[in-house]
Amino acid sequence: MKFKKSLGQHFLIDGNIKKKIVDLIELSKDDTIVEIGPGDGALTDLIYGKSKKLILIEKDYHLGEKLKSKYKNAEIFIEDFLFWDFKNLKNVKIIGNLPYNVASQIIFKIIQNIKKWQLAVFMVQKEVAERIIAAPKNKDYSILSVIVQSFCKVRKVFDVSPECFIPKPKVISSVVKIIPVNSEINDFHEFFKFTKALFYGRRKKLVNVLKKNPYMTFNENFIDFVKENFSQNVRIEELKIEDIEKLFKEVKKWN
Repeated sequence: MKFKKSLGQHFLIDGNIKKKIVDLIELSKDDTIVEIGPGDGALTDLIYGKSKKLILIEKDYHLGEKLKSKYKNAEIFIEDFLFWDFKNLKNVKIIGNLPYNVASQIIFKIIQNIKKWQLAVFMVQKEVAERIIAAPKNKDYSILSVIVQSFCKVRKVFDVSPECFIPKPKVISSVVKIIPVNSEINDFHEFFKFTKALFYGRRKKLVNVLKKNPYMTFNENFIDFVKENFSQNVRIEELKIEDIEKLFKEVKKWN
């Protein structure tokens, strides 16, 4: 088998790990499953024929063609998931061993389409998993932490050794389980833009970040609100998720 480094291909070969990952999506005959980057079918083999509908999305053309011949009752798209359209799907379960180089982008996309799915199980680079679950004042606390935790409940379930893959990655992987929750944030794009504006200066003081920001211009009335309701010394990396959500709701009144 030829591996494409440009696509971040590392194929899972450990049978026990495969089973543990698939068990996390709690398969039933009524499910519609979307698998991102099935590759050679490591997880697909354990899913195929056990759900109402199986959708496979594989960017690698040659692997996609092999999947078509192997899983004839699955709906297969040979394309980049980042450009794939959920269309009329709803209440799906998503699973995937995500390419390390685009894992964050894929996760942002599923959050953007949060009303389409009920549960997601992903294997990602451990570093990405730590950023997903990070809390304030942690070195891994980031835009990814805020976006995922604002819309979902998430937990890191277990780590996976490089020995479980071929070719062996240079890093440890982690499996995360993500479940949507009711959120008061109803505009993903604006919330993402706002969070990005804050985290450009994650170690800087909040008021200073608002006064001089390359991504957004903040109204003086909003800055006055911040001065009245937040410590003058609080830094972006110290803000709780609920603080950021509170700031976002307020900024919409003034900007």
